[in-house]
Amino acid sequence: NIRFEINRRPTEAHHVLQSVPATPRVARQLAEVERIHNLRLNANKNNNRKHNLNNN
Repeated sequence: NIRFEINRRPTEAHHVLQSVPATPRVARQLAEVERIHNLRLNANKNNNRKHNLNNN
């Protein structure tokens, strides 16, 4: 069994990091991840529609 320990109280440094805006590189990566995620969601919707049409 693998146990994950959750830090219930984030350290102060963590809070500071969250308030700092992402670097341009990270911002680009986040935008790319979101774009791919949306593409996958749309692909899944289309697959579900085809599946439902074939089964009804």
